[in-house]
Amino acid sequence: MKRSCAAWVFGALLFLCACTSANGQVEVNPGPYKSFADSSYVFGDKVIAPKIQFSNAGIRILPAFYDSVKVVVVFLEKHPGIHIEIGVHTDGRGHAAYNLDLSQARAESVRNLLVERFGISPERLTATGYGESVPLVPPAQIENTAERESKEALYHQNQRIEIRILRH
Repeated sequence: MKRSCAAWVFGALLFLCACTSANGQVEVNPGPYKSFADSSYVFGDKVIAPKIQFSNAGIRILPAFYDSVKVVVVFLEKHPGIHIEIGVHTDGRGHAAYNLDLSQARAESVRNLLVERFGISPERLTATGYGESVPLVPPAQIENTAERESKEALYHQNQRIEIRILRH
């Protein structure tokens, strides 16, 4: 069944999961994620954080994206018993070891901002960098995509911050 390219918006959450149709067109489908607007969560549930950008190839969160972090703050305030993992993922460009280190540093940057600027208890937060190890879009699919813009869109889908419920 062919689906149209569209983004699914759930509350403050915008996420994309890609698949490719038989004719090679990139399509957008909802992924296996919960929404920040959902009312209940169990261990292992994941939510994609709104887009958070960092300084060029760095770990400092750009101030323009503090509102995206605030979405996580509101979620944590609404659910005071929840403990989360902040999982940062990169795309597959560059060296795997560098991407792993970068993603870990970025996860810690998000964690530190939640603690220092927004007053979230550090005991509720675990920072984990996954690098390129858990792509939403397989590397082969990206490599087999001919159009540059479509390929770039697929790379961007692998760059994400997932919030995973560790304890409720």
